[in-house]
Amino acid sequence: MVRINLLPIRDILRKRDLKRFIVLSCIALSATVGIMVFWYLTLSAKLSALGQDHSALQKRLEQLTERNKEITSLTKEEGQLKKQLDDIRKLVQNRDSFARIMEAISLTIPEDVWLESLEKTPNRNFTLVGKSLDNSSVTSFVEKLQTIRIDFTQKSLHQDPGETSQQTFFADVDFKGFEAATGGAETAKGTINFKIVGRLR
Repeated sequence: MVRINLLPIRDILRKRDLKRFIVLSCIALSATVGIMVFWYLTLSAKLSALGQDHSALQKRLEQLTERNKEITSLTKEEGQLKKQLDDIRKLVQNRDSFARIMEAISLTIPEDVWLESLEKTPNRNFTLVGKSLDNSSVTSFVEKLQTIRIDFTQKSLHQDPGETSQQTFFADVDFKGFEAATGGAETAKGTINFKIVGRLR
């Protein structure tokens, strides 16, 4: 009977299985590392893209913020211009009205001066005809008409002395001389007639 020693074969099989295990483990490890590297590179690319998008959006936000400030400023300026335009429109309307003219005259006329007529032409010229007891009162009346402010109020009526930049309500105001009043018994003794001409600014 022949005897065969099987120990070397078992050892060879064991070593072969070990080598196979090591190879498979290296392959698995390499695959895992490869997957991790690919995943890292993918995430890095996405992160870089997100960073660029964030920078672009931040820049856009800054531009829109500046634009919003400009729009806010323009809106505020537009409101101020509209208010000024409304004020000018009201001022022109009030200035051309007889009520405004009569208000200006009533605030400037002296007590011993009275009017008999007021005429206003379409070209904005006007004529005042009246009587007075004193020449100086008429002169004072003319001076007040010459200096009444365009935006006059009872508290702020006349142009400041020496100030020429402020606009007056009337322009080219002048009187056309005096003459002794003549008439019936209703005419007071010593009265004089006067005539004042001018135009609305």
